[in-house]
Amino acid sequence: MMLDVLYPRDTVAYRGLSIFCSSCPHTEGGNKLAKELTRTFQEAEYLYASNDPVGRDTAAIIFAWCESMRRNAIPTVMESRFGHQFVEVVNSGGNLIDVIDPVQLSDLQALRIDAEEQISEWRKRIVSGAPYEPNPIFSGSGCVGGADADWIIDDTLIDCKTTKNLTNSWIRKALFQLLGYSLLDFTDYFEIRNIGLWLPRFRAFQVWNIYDILDISSKRELQKVRREFEKALTSDT
Repeated sequence: MMLDVLYPRDTVAYRGLSIFCSSCPHTEGGNKLAKELTRTFQEAEYLYASNDPVGRDTAAIIFAWCESMRRNAIPTVMESRFGHQFVEVVNSGGNLIDVIDPVQLSDLQALRIDAEEQISEWRKRIVSGAPYEPNPIFSGSGCVGGADADWIIDDTLIDCKTTKNLTNSWIRKALFQLLGYSLLDFTDYFEIRNIGLWLPRFRAFQVWNIYDILDISSKRELQKVRREFEKALTSDT
């Protein structure tokens, strides 16, 4: 779900593809796997450029596969259901795109429809000049393994979650993850003052002010919290 023009090779998905391709030559059959995933990524680029909604949904699933290579350890991905399907397809000379589950594709199409109203609203703000930063990487991201978030609009860091099972404990966990991301902006480069949780399946979007969450009232206090957070993450003890 993109708010602006998508350049596939500027995405986390392409970073994941690059990581996979640099790791694969060291594994049995790795070159064949790397070539097939690269070819499939290129096919996704074509599908996305076609502007056909179904084609773009298909491309989104492929990009998600590649993104998982960036967000998880490669062995973990390869032990997943997708990983086993990937190896099986390559060994049989098939096409990786054919393993896309029609049910998953249908679910994504429904999700896209549910998201249209909120996406349209954000696009209008961006066109009107609101600052927009997709997949922001923070100055402190390296302290937690290279974390990046979904996007920032104005001073609000937004995370999109597609969970079907919503509980209070899940919301607390998601909220603290977002708060942690905002604190990783050690230099205040993005000037984040709010965090927003978007749940398109429920057509819900909630925003919290981080001053209220942290019980502070100024940028000076926020930077003090960030320094303490940085110290905790970088401490050897």
